Amino acid sequence: MPQDDTNGRRERRLTAAEAPLPAGVGEAAVAAGVDISAALKRLGGNRGLYRRMLGTFVKELAAMPEQVAAHAAQGETQAASRLLHTVKGQAGTLGAMALSAEVAHGEKRFAEGHAGGDAELLVQQVSVAMTGAGPGLAALLQALQAAEAPVAAPGAVLDSDAVLKLLRTIGQHLQNADMAATDGMAELQRQYGGALGEQLQSLDEAISALDFDRALHLCNALINEMTEGQADAERGDQACAAEWRYPW
Repeated sequence: MPQDDTNGRRERRLTAAEAPLPAGVGEAAVAAGVDISAALKRLGGNRGLYRRMLGTFVKELAAMPEQVAAHAAQGETQAASRLLHTVKGQAGTLGAMALSAEVAHGEKRFAEGHAGGDAELLVQQVSVAMTGAGPGLAALLQALQAAEAPVAAPGAVLDSDAVLKLLRTIGQHLQNADMAATDGMAELQRQYGGALGEQLQSLDEAISALDFDRALHLCNALINEMTEGQADAERGDQACAAEWRYPW
């Protein structure tokens, strides 16, 4: 990739990181105890990536207390510690520093091998922290989704060629393990998310999780599906035209 393109994209992200937050997002972040400005700066101002990472985290966080409790009940203190280490890192990346700190305490204690009654208390403490943080993070996610609502309305006529061009560009970025894929996905959602709806959900989630191998597979599948759809439509148009010319 040309160095000028890389530098230009970096400059645009830095500018985005300094841009004012949309209405409602800042308030929701404060209520959730999230330092969203610092988090966005770490992500180069990529709000689309932040939103997708937050969405994945909110979904996974709901299941974490049960998973930690299951590890603790089996005496698997190191597994519990590793799980909490993941939560700590994700929370920190997203700017949920209080949650990150509270979970870090549990991570350390489990890593030291605490079990039995101590483990039950630790499970209770980290569960309260994660469960308590969930609603605020979900509200922040909703505020971000509302602020970044797609331009295209459901039912709008798609420019299939333009969508395919964006998908192929995203596919190239994914093949190169290039984070520019997140920018491409954000643009695809912005322009056509309303019209494509659930068709983009799995691809969006895979890119959000930085699972580029799975995302590339999904991207190629969507490209093939849309290409076949175009071909079917063209065949249908040709058949209609032939019937109109030769009705007998």
